Amino acid sequence: MHANKFLFEIPLLYRKYDIIKNSNVRRVSRMEEKTISQKTVYQGKIFDVASHHVTLPNGKTAYRDVIIHQGAVAVIAIIDNQLLLVRQYRKAIEQETLEIPAGKLDKIGENPIDAALRELHEETGYTATLTEICKMHMSPGYLTEAITIFEASNIQKIGTQSLDEDEFVDVYLMTRQQVQEAIEHRLICDAKTLYAVQYWDLLMGGNINE
Repeated sequence: MHANKFLFEIPLLYRKYDIIKNSNVRRVSRMEEKTISQKTVYQGKIFDVASHHVTLPNGKTAYRDVIIHQGAVAVIAIIDNQLLLVRQYRKAIEQETLEIPAGKLDKIGENPIDAALRELHEETGYTATLTEICKMHMSPGYLTEAITIFEASNIQKIGTQSLDEDEFVDVYLMTRQQVQEAIEHRLICDAKTLYAVQYWDLLMGGNINE
């Protein structure tokens, strides 16, 4: 009963708030948790943590911890039927990973395309023409970070890497079959790169042997 009711409400919600035509329209929700008060409980180099005291839909209150991150970018670059990837060590999961080039916005309000071009050049030595594909939230239950994904075209090698002193990154070009093996061995295990592989599959018409 609840599922049918939800499906029935979706078209009405779209028509009322014009969500499909204007993605910037605020999503009005009867389940909204209104903030009564909030305080910063941690300030770090990459993110802050805030504690929100909120009113729940049933009138009760609760506390929500929110990680505040200014956002990130990533680039899907396919060169001669190979995906451009970077290998690095990720302390949080204590392993090396293969990922598409990516990085955080240097400041709130930075143009994502400028950030993406910078990260692509710094991590790989390439530049390109970038087209935005989508913006995704990595873990909306507690994290504000949104990552903007770009597709690269007119890709050119213009130099070498320009890494920060605490960055250690190797560059790889991998075929779709090699990528599949990396997924199976969990070298590729992050959401943005798995999304990139799915997008690549769409471009290839689902043929992973190309």
